[in-house]
Amino acid sequence: MATMQVQNGVVRQPQNGTQATMNNNTHREMTLGRSHSWAGIPAYPFPETVYPNFSANFTHLKDNLLGSKGVVVYNGRSATGLDCSWVLAWHAPINNTPPLPSNKVYVICGPKQIIAKMTLDQIQEALDKAYPSDTFTDQAIKTSVDGVIHDLVPDQATLVADFKLVP
Repeated sequence: MATMQVQNGVVRQPQNGTQATMNNNTHREMTLGRSHSWAGIPAYPFPETVYPNFSANFTHLKDNLLGSKGVVVYNGRSATGLDCSWVLAWHAPINNTPPLPSNKVYVICGPKQIIAKMTLDQIQEALDKAYPSDTFTDQAIKTSVDGVIHDLVPDQATLVADFKLVP
């Protein structure tokens, strides 16, 4: 049975998973390229398509030992028409009360052929070194991604990602 933690006078409950919102600000359709769960499972399949100027949501349920840990890769096109990809990886441990590890997010974007060569081990290694927020811009193809994961809701992590094109 999980126990509650008290931090700064606030009762903290174990996290039951991750609620994610992905904002597509690319003005182009994005499609799911690949996904993986290291810990936990999606409550429903990850969204196959994130339409231009819309958001898509998913819930990733916890594993009883490691929490919620996964990655999604979405493919689309840059402003110049190049095939590109956006990576969103997260880890929401069951208990992230210090000194235990905090929630983490890792993001990267770039040419589809380069992102496709990234292994799950490489993504997990970068995620394990990450922080609760991350941002990445690829100036060469003019893409950008921001991600933040926090625990504003008592029993789950909230993940927000913005996929963008840059001028």
